[in-house]
Amino acid sequence: MPGFGNSGLLTEVKCDPTLEYFQMCAGVAAKLMSNLKFKTYAVGGWSDGARVACLLAISHQSRVNALLLWGFVPVMDQRSSQAIARTRDTSSWDPRVLEFYSSVYGEQAFSDLWRKYVDFIVSALELPDQFDIRQQLCKIKCPTLILHGTDDPIVNYAEHVKPLEMQIYDSDILQFKGLAHNIHQADPSRFNQVLTTFVTSLRA
Repeated sequence: MPGFGNSGLLTEVKCDPTLEYFQMCAGVAAKLMSNLKFKTYAVGGWSDGARVACLLAISHQSRVNALLLWGFVPVMDQRSSQAIARTRDTSSWDPRVLEFYSSVYGEQAFSDLWRKYVDFIVSALELPDQFDIRQQLCKIKCPTLILHGTDDPIVNYAEHVKPLEMQIYDSDILQFKGLAHNIHQADPSRFNQVLTTFVTSLRA
């Protein structure tokens, strides 16, 4: 998302994980796809990126023809916040997972960035509207596939995933048994197969 990864940190825009920021990201993504001359496209989003994907599908319904979500929490609650708080110390992470981010930012820079993110998430529980997009999900019109790792400590199936079947009209849920929040990193082969099958089936 803008301000992260190889895009570099933004100084003129606050990149805290709020709905305002996610809406900006959706607008940037839509402009990018327009500049690349794509009239329609499928969108996939993980974790906070899933919020951006949803907002993009809502605001550009004639463009987004398929939506894939994973690690998605439509509203940040106490349980999810506490689970994220337990990841604050990156030295306790699986070294293979940490390497994904350290290779981009440098280990210390990523550690500092992640602590700032976690602290914001925890403090923002006092302002839940910054994270709650449940009331908007009914505006999603495209086919949607929701992936969930059964061992995800952040996303609770009963509270966060199962209700999406009613909130997003044309949606299906697929679970990845034994995987956690980062299913695309833990089992990229199956993840890519599922993604490809879902998107290509809509073209048939």
